[in-house]
Formats: sequence, C-alpha cells, structure tokens
Amino acid sequence: MAQKVALKHSLPSQLMHFTLLVTWFGLAITGFGVYFGWVSDATAAAFMRWHVYFGAVLTFATLAYAIFAFDRAVYFLKEIFTWDRDTWLWWTNLGGYPYKFLKIGSPKTYPQSKYNAGQKFYAILVVFTVLLVIVTGWSLYYFPQALGKYWAALFFNLHVWVTLFVTLFMLFVHVPLALIMFTDFKAMFRFGAGYVPMEYAEEHSPKWAEKLVPVAEVEAERAARRGKGAGVAPQA
Repeated sequence: MAQKVALKHSLPSQLMHFTLLVTWFGLAITGFGVYFGWVSDATAAAFMRWHVYFGAVLTFATLAYAIFAFDRAVYFLKEIFTWDRDTWLWWTNLGGYPYKFLKIGSPKTYPQSKYNAGQKFYAILVVFTVLLVIVTGWSLYYFPQALGKYWAALFFNLHVWVTLFVTLFMLFVHVPLALIMFTDFKAMFRFGAGYVPMEYAEEHSPKWAEKLVPVAEVEAERAARRGKGAGVAPQA
C-alpha cells in the first residue's frame, strides 16, 4: 500500500530556503573574509563585489517570495509567531531531545504545531536578521555619508555582529539538528514539493497533523499527475 504523506514544504518555500542558504553562506564567506582580513587586498576587492551580488540576489528573492508566494509567506509568519502554552513548555526540556540522545533531563514531550519551539525561535531570528541585513547593507552601500558617523557605525556593527551570531547558530545548532531530523531535511531539499510521512507529522507536529485534510496517497497523487485519477496531496 502506498504511504500516506503530508505536504511539509511547498515548492516556493523550498526555493526560498535554498536561495537563502546559498546567498547567506556567500555573504558570510565574502563579508567575514574581508572584515577579519583572511584574504589579500586584491581578493578583498573581488570579495566585496561578490558580497554585493549575493546581497542583490537575497534582496530580490525575498521580495519575490513575499509578492509571488504571499499566501505562503503569511502562513509561515503566522506559524512562527504563534506561541501557545506547549510552545513555551517545550523549552523546559528542549522537546525531550537531550534525553533522547544523551539521556539528560526529562523525556516528556509537549505537542507542537508545524514547527517546534526551537524552529520557531530560529525562524524568527532569521527573518529579522534578513531584514536587518537588507536595510543596513544597502544603506551603507548607497548613502553612508547621509547616515552620519554614528548611524553608519551602528549599521555596520549590527550588519557584522548580528550576522556572525546567526551564522554560528546556523552552523552549530540549526544544521546539526536539521541532519538529525533527516526526514524533514529530505523533504526540504527534495526535487519538487516536500512531503513527509503522515506518521512522522503525527509524531513531531501533532497539532499541525490534526488540521490536515484527509491525506492523499503518493500513488494517487502520481496518478493524478498522469491524468489517470484524482487525489491531491494535503496542503500545509
């Protein structure tokens, strides 16, 4: 029997996530390489040009997602900014993951929605940081003199140190946990819409799973694409 699935990551969200990943590391390598003096002067000049290019791609991708995938963007923001009692209680034992992997703390879990409390915190952090990077970066690029000495210095320091913190958080927290949650990782980076098994959704995101429409099966969805039958994968 075909496996029942839930649509966790739509194609626009996958594309935005992939673009954010590539541009973020491009910006980090070029920006920190110049700031910390890891490269020669000639390379630094080239790095700054590429820094601007990566910044332009990130800016246009963010605008495109907000405009052309407006419903997905609104849904995403609503999800990450919705914190109920179970969201706060998740932090009392970090969702039971320390116990699961290290036998530390309590194994108790609190039912989460589409994203758990840790994912929501990180997503909020990234959203604000992306906006900060765009505003401070283009302000410093186009009219640093108009900002004045104080605001230019403030914008520059925020641009560097906030992004450094988020980059380190991404490398040492987000990426390892994403690899541990490999089913979700595959759904985000698969070619096409990102499905997860319904059993996985019910285990990790029970509040979200309860809201899903009756789940279609993979075979039915494939048949529908071939024009041989009906069946629509659940929308998330």
